[in-house]
Amino acid sequence: MTCDRPAPGARIFLLAALAALLLPGLGHFVAGERRRGAGFFCVVALAFAAGIALGGGLPWPRADQPLALVGTVTTASNGLLFAGAFALGLGSGNPGSATFEFGNGYLLTAGTMNLLLVVDLLSRAARRVR
Repeated sequence: MTCDRPAPGARIFLLAALAALLLPGLGHFVAGERRRGAGFFCVVALAFAAGIALGGGLPWPRADQPLALVGTVTTASNGLLFAGAFALGLGSGNPGSATFEFGNGYLLTAGTMNLLLVVDLLSRAARRVR
C-alpha cells in the first residue's frame, strides 16, 4: 500500500482547513478567497460575540456531564475566539440569567458554522486529489 502525497492544489486546501480551525474565515483567506473569508469571519465572530454578550457559557467537559465534551469541541473549534474569551474570563455564563440558553445557542452555532467551513475546505481538497 502506497501513500501518495496530495496534489499541490489540494495541499493549499488542507493547510487552509487547519487555518480555519485557528481563526474562522482564515482558511478561505489562505485559499485565495479573501472576501469570502472576511465575510465568514464576520458572521462567525458576530455569532460568537452575541453568545458571550447574552451571557452564554463556554462549555468545559466534566465527569458528571459527558455530553459537555461535544459542546466544548464545537465551541473550541473557533480557535482564537474561544482561547481569547477564555483567557479574558468571558463566557463563564450565568444559568440564572434569562438569556443564558440563547447565549449558549449562539456559541454552539458559531462553532458549528466554523466546523462546516472546515468541511467545505476539506471537500475542496478531496476534489483536487481526484
